[in-house]
Amino acid sequence: MALRRYAREHADELVAVGLAGLYAVELANRGHGTDLSGALPFALLACASLSQRRRFPVPSYVVTIAANAVVPHWSPGFDANSISFVVVFLFALYSLGRHARGTAAWVAVGCVALSVVGFAVGDGAFRPSDLFFDTAFVSLPYAAGLTWRLRAERASSSPTTSTSPNPATGNST
Repeated sequence: MALRRYAREHADELVAVGLAGLYAVELANRGHGTDLSGALPFALLACASLSQRRRFPVPSYVVTIAANAVVPHWSPGFDANSISFVVVFLFALYSLGRHARGTAAWVAVGCVALSVVGFAVGDGAFRPSDLFFDTAFVSLPYAAGLTWRLRAERASSSPTTSTSPNPATGNST
């Protein structure tokens, strides 16, 4: 019981540590010209900033994406052959949609738009089908997080039981 409560209270930190472990193992096993002294600190920074995704969603996202984008400089081709790189990228997008509220939610939309542009430039493909893919790939995790947040907010704001009659059946719902 205490372990479950600990895991619930420290879920963000545990996820960040798990992703950092996966990232570090993947980088260490990569070889192929990887400079661990340059790549590993940025990989760990990308994962560590995810531990603050609930409290500071936009800064956490910006740090995660920036640090994640630098890793391939120290490990060429890592972004094309890595599970952890993609998982960190997608999880950061999801977290941005899930936890950004108020003004931060509007800033998040700009961050996602810039991420689509960055993804397209990094991919180097600008045909309409490529741009559609880039937009979908970047926007869908954000949209999933946003949808989850809006559903949770709607559920918490509506009463648990309604006594108003259902107009279609005349019964209360």
